[in-house]
Amino acid sequence: MIWLQGYTTIAGEARGELTEKRSRFLGLAVPAEGEERVLALVAGLRVRHREARHHCWAYLLKTGHARYSDDGEPS
Repeated sequence: MIWLQGYTTIAGEARGELTEKRSRFLGLAVPAEGEERVLALVAGLRVRHREARHHCWAYLLKTGHARYSDDGEPS
């Protein structure tokens, strides 16, 4: 983790994978400087994993701006 003026972030990219009830979940955490970078990353992942039914994502920037999407994932 890296501390930036009281803001904690990850030091680098991290990936994980989980298979549960025949469903495969891929996780990715990436430090990003802004919303444009995050949305470009999500768009690239949608292309790379076209077979996925849902692309859930979230971000919190050091400015306090946050967004998320469950992409229609059922509760």
